[in-house]
Amino acid sequence: MTSPDDLPRSPTGRVPEWVRQEAQGQPPAPTEWRAAPSSPYPATPWSPAPYVSPRKRRRSRAMVAGVVALLVVLGLGTQEMLPWQTKTELTNSAWRTDGVWRGDTAPADRTLAPTPGRGEGPERLLPAPVVADPDTSYEILTIADPYAGEAVQLPLTWSPCRPIEYVVNTEGAPEDFTERVADAVAEVSAATGLAFVYAGPTAEVPTIERARFQPERYGDRWAPVLIAFADESEIPRLADNVVGLGGADAAFDPTSETFRAVTGIVYLDITLTDELLLWGEPDYVSVLRHELGHLVGLDHIDDDSQLMAPGGPVREFQAGDLTGLAELGNAACAPGV
Repeated sequence: MTSPDDLPRSPTGRVPEWVRQEAQGQPPAPTEWRAAPSSPYPATPWSPAPYVSPRKRRRSRAMVAGVVALLVVLGLGTQEMLPWQTKTELTNSAWRTDGVWRGDTAPADRTLAPTPGRGEGPERLLPAPVVADPDTSYEILTIADPYAGEAVQLPLTWSPCRPIEYVVNTEGAPEDFTERVADAVAEVSAATGLAFVYAGPTAEVPTIERARFQPERYGDRWAPVLIAFADESEIPRLADNVVGLGGADAAFDPTSETFRAVTGIVYLDITLTDELLLWGEPDYVSVLRHELGHLVGLDHIDDDSQLMAPGGPVREFQAGDLTGLAELGNAACAPGV
């Protein structure tokens, strides 16, 4: 089938399939992650991101790096609860929403923590943002009130009084990956008023069961947010059409008597590096923005005009996304974690 000459094209001259469908008035082809979850804690409680390629090719990270990758055997692919998790914990925490990651370390690991308040200042580091064009089209990730229980859901927020440190694993990534990450992080920082600090490159391997406190690697602090490319041999939830995972892990803050985000992950599927540049930037950048939205507390929204719509056509944060990001950044300090 030929395409009209005025349709958007990639640098190679190819017209993306979704552009053809849109021009012909056809709805986008359904994908597995577009379906509503069938249970309160679905089999894939992760962040499906926009621009999923229907031609996604399975390619091991080892092929990209030229070495044998570390394979992590994970048992989180079903609806079964982990041995130390109750149904309440699964259905009334950040786990309960499709699109956010909650750290899954062994119970002994979760009792370990850095010195409380490390890096915390007495007031916010950056001014709270002002939204010029507020919009109600956004959703906030919540976690159950530790005292009131599931009846009271509270936003999962970061402290604006300390920097959010992040590290980047560049294995298998494009040469300018760190710079692209810095640009996307700067967008989120401006939208939230949360300060981000690049803590450097890391050799930490992406894994679902990531310890939130790793003193042997990062010292006496919460592990920085890990941003990396991965494949489905490392992260099984990147199988099929899922191309991005992101979210935060929380610790209890006795000063505010609630849980606060202390670290997190943003994983991009390695097959995104096969995609061509579209509109001046690599295809993975919109997925990166989407996952960073989950990292700071945005949930999915059933509105394809917003970037946080699962599988939507938008590539940048829109009015609803920006309104939600500003709200999430306007939280209290958390000196107790």
